[in-house]
Amino acid sequence: MTDKKRIHIVSHTHWDREWYLTLEEYRIKLVDLVDHLLDVLEKDPDYHYFMLDGQTVVLEDYLKIKPENKGRLKKLIAKGRLLIGPWYILPDEFLVSAESYVRNLLLGDKICREFGGKMEVGYLPDSFGHIAQMPQLLKGFGIETAVIWRGVGKEVKKTEFIWQAPNGSKVLTVHLPFGYCTGAALPSEVDDSRRRINSMVEKLSPLATTNLLLLMNGCDHLEPQPELPRLIREVNKKMDSALLVHSTLPIFFKELREKVYELPIYRKEWRSGERTIILTGTLSSRMYLKQWNKRVQILLEKWVEPFSTLAYLAGKPYPSSLIWHAWRYLLKNHAHDSICGCGLDEIHEEMITRFKKAQQVGEGLYSQAINYLAASIDTTNNEVNLVIFNPLPNKRTDLVEATVELNSELTRRVDWQAGRLIEIREKEKVTPLPTLLRMYDEENKEIPSVIEKAERVEKIKYTSDDLPQVYRTTSYHLSLLARDVPGLGYRTYRIKPGYEKEKEKKPEELKLENEYLKVTPNLKSGTLDIYDKETKISYQNCNLFVDGGDAGDEYTYSPPCEDLLISSVEAKSQIKWEAFNSVRSTLRIKIHFELPESLSKDRKKRSSKTVDCPITSYVSLYPGVKRVDVRTVIENKAKDHRLRVTFPTEIETDTSYAEAHFQVISRKISPPEAKEWMEKSSGINPQQNFVDINNGDFGLTIANQGLPEYEIVEEDKRSIIALTLLRCVGWLSQDGLLTRKGHAGWPFPTPGAQCLGTHTFHYSLIPHGSDWQRARTFMEAEGFNTPMRCWQTESHEGKLPGKMSLVEIKPESLILSALKKAEEGEAVILRLYNTVPQTMEGSLSFFLPLKEAYLAGLNERRQERLEIQPANMVKVTVKGFEIITLHLVFKKSLLEMEL
Repeated sequence: MTDKKRIHIVSHTHWDREWYLTLEEYRIKLVDLVDHLLDVLEKDPDYHYFMLDGQTVVLEDYLKIKPENKGRLKKLIAKGRLLIGPWYILPDEFLVSAESYVRNLLLGDKICREFGGKMEVGYLPDSFGHIAQMPQLLKGFGIETAVIWRGVGKEVKKTEFIWQAPNGSKVLTVHLPFGYCTGAALPSEVDDSRRRINSMVEKLSPLATTNLLLLMNGCDHLEPQPELPRLIREVNKKMDSALLVHSTLPIFFKELREKVYELPIYRKEWRSGERTIILTGTLSSRMYLKQWNKRVQILLEKWVEPFSTLAYLAGKPYPSSLIWHAWRYLLKNHAHDSICGCGLDEIHEEMITRFKKAQQVGEGLYSQAINYLAASIDTTNNEVNLVIFNPLPNKRTDLVEATVELNSELTRRVDWQAGRLIEIREKEKVTPLPTLLRMYDEENKEIPSVIEKAERVEKIKYTSDDLPQVYRTTSYHLSLLARDVPGLGYRTYRIKPGYEKEKEKKPEELKLENEYLKVTPNLKSGTLDIYDKETKISYQNCNLFVDGGDAGDEYTYSPPCEDLLISSVEAKSQIKWEAFNSVRSTLRIKIHFELPESLSKDRKKRSSKTVDCPITSYVSLYPGVKRVDVRTVIENKAKDHRLRVTFPTEIETDTSYAEAHFQVISRKISPPEAKEWMEKSSGINPQQNFVDINNGDFGLTIANQGLPEYEIVEEDKRSIIALTLLRCVGWLSQDGLLTRKGHAGWPFPTPGAQCLGTHTFHYSLIPHGSDWQRARTFMEAEGFNTPMRCWQTESHEGKLPGKMSLVEIKPESLILSALKKAEEGEAVILRLYNTVPQTMEGSLSFFLPLKEAYLAGLNERRQERLEIQPANMVKVTVKGFEIITLHLVFKKSLLEMEL
């Protein structure tokens, strides 16, 4: 006898904060929804539960308008009738950083604790695919279950399975094969509701491993159905083979665990378009958003948190509230409709404002921390000093760009006279300006430096009485080659002005060369031939631009029926020296790129009318650095197209390697074939800092700054890396695409998504021997994404040494991911992960003496105590692609250490 079906009806709303309406327009709807919801839950005890979409930001959005209802919300949440969390905001999973997930869940947890309840389910109903490390992230917060929809292919036969992360972490997972709206807006007539429910039961039953079925009673922006308790009662009277229960996801999983014993295990990312659309084109829609996001993530994760922590260890209060203030701005941009660039123009304009606010807060906090640290360094023997800061754990040699201000003179001031403010002008002095600035390390060794630009500027400073004073100063913009800057620390350099004339003699031959690489431009096309001296392998025609039509929309790339691909191989180039000195060699390569103006009126082909879209690449090589850095500036005047830059290789391989979240993921180059699909499979894939291809003997890594889309194109057994720079479309959603069935949203025009105007892109070529693991190219890619910064300081006493590293981490495959103060108590949180698949025995040696060291979860709750070894060392065993978090308490502050 078959068990009676037990149908769990979960009432919810899916809340897109901004999409085809703006945030404030949706907020009006949210206020109405929550007002209605509170009345329903308070007045009808039979309306048991409602889920607020797994994200707590909706509470903030609502309470900003109705703060008087916070108590009502807290009462219902504490009783378990209104379910919130675990997220702060439902993010896109591929376009944001690994650490942003941790902040997202930390903030969600903090808000849930404030309100008295948290839904311990990894609810991800509408992400455009799912990252492989999500089970490990959830387990790090004590979450054992997950609910997902998009990206699950037809190889998954049942709705319940075990999802395993690369390190082995497992979560019990329920797949929503028909989405999160299966029981939305049930008809008010009982028989109509019964027929609707029976229809879904027939679809779900063959896919379920037990008699338990999940029916999601809600959809985008839907309010609760007050008549639901009546419908459940009346439908139950007419159903013999099933029982409806008003339920929650935690209740469903509790019952499910009692019934399932063995389930299939899947260890993978979910990016299949067989069952539903995964909207791959959002990886490159509105690329400027991805670039902004990368910049602000780097600022908060690599500069603000680590150096605020170092300043905290030197006695400065940690600005936790302000750091969270910046993170809130950033996380609100991580919602899938936001960072994916698939909304109205207005919402993405508002995103830029949030990025700028996060940046403003971040830069202010960074300046405070760095200024405090620099002022604590003993520089009594020097006159003017430049402190170079390195946020990465490894010792680095790289180009650093700096601004130094000298010859400051008071020109104007405001003072009180006769009870009123007056401006007093000072007589300006005429002093000779240095023609060069020499840099010396603590051993009095000179390091290469070049003045790129010098200008007289006015700066405002304030007296202790908050009265403004105007100084005229000479601002020197420098490039210098900082060598062996300690990891997660700094090195101080003395500045000595010089007055002799420095000559820059540029060679006649247009080529770049250092001890590792030789770069020769092709004089006609402007492409690059790169020779790796170590492997003796040459990469021909790199930095080749290829442009094709795009008849898709913000969600999906789709070529027109009659596409026309245009490459820069036939373009005419102009190549000149931009710089040639002891610090860097840079070529400026400009090409005129004629592109079709747009699509034809019927959108089936590209127009015959063309526009010139000039492209200028600045190609740089530095002594001692095995990278070719490229800054490309494009003036886009064309519409409806996709522009990529390509890097041909002679490598034969079937696999690419891309940095993902807390791992480097391998993917097959040829996309899987599927006879039936909702969105065609393609070779387009996401990345974080880099993508690599290699044959085990040699390879090429392409690092990027905020360019998350790549494809490996196979041509005559050769592998070509294609990096997307621009994808320009004019519609939120379109029908009739070659690559996707049906609409993905609303057919609204989005002229801003055409991305007209000037754009700047940064990427780097890193040839190497062997594979990416042994060549350690991930370190070069991270260094490219995180240039070192500097701070000028004068001569003063201090208790910090001129050179310092907080921690030395071994081996190098253990990547530092976070350094921050713990959310509770006085401890410091240090997180790292193993970037290779092999288990690593690691060690961390600290500059400060340790009092306590614990392993902790991502939620920062202490777990296993670690033994402190001599020389302030702790040892850890880290599985392949495992994330570990350390909870550290130090005995002394930095200022208590002897120099």
